[in-house]
Amino acid sequence: WNSANLTLRGVSQAVKAGENLRAQDSSDAAPLKDALWLYSPLLRTRQTLSGVLVGAQLADTSGLRSRPETRLFERSAGELTSLTWDEAAALWPEMQKGRNAAVFNQAQAGYPRGESLADVYRRASAALDEAMQHEKRIVVVSHELTIKTLLSHLLRNRIDDEAFAYKVDNARPITLERRNGAWVVRGETAR
Repeated sequence: WNSANLTLRGVSQAVKAGENLRAQDSSDAAPLKDALWLYSPLLRTRQTLSGVLVGAQLADTSGLRSRPETRLFERSAGELTSLTWDEAAALWPEMQKGRNAAVFNQAQAGYPRGESLADVYRRASAALDEAMQHEKRIVVVSHELTIKTLLSHLLRNRIDDEAFAYKVDNARPITLERRNGAWVVRGETAR
């Protein structure tokens, strides 16, 4: 939850993501300019949003509806926030397992005084559900694990360890649409 800046590579990726969204826009019933843009208020996410809007040619659009949403924050690492891997492992031995630590594989596992993926799921899915009650199109700009929880919510309506498997690349748009009453990722067939 620190205030790290977006890298130059991240800025470039964000602009490209906006360009990709704009390319999709002509085929969507609700144009991007009419969407509600929800974003995590952390610095690098606000910077990502700015880049996406530039790429989508919406940076100067008056009346664009965007709203910071604290429930879209990334997962809190609690006592481990802003520590290096080595510092975190010294404080909490579970981190000595690296990417095999429970917090990277088990939805119910949380950091010391931090959050589990299930905690993120509860807050982020509630925010999205509230917005979807009133909006035809929503664009979410957030963090990898938060997006994984939203995908799990929309595609499976639950959180479990499988949520970690969703592929989420930095600044790569993932577009979901309703088909036959179910959410599907655009370009994939319904299960």
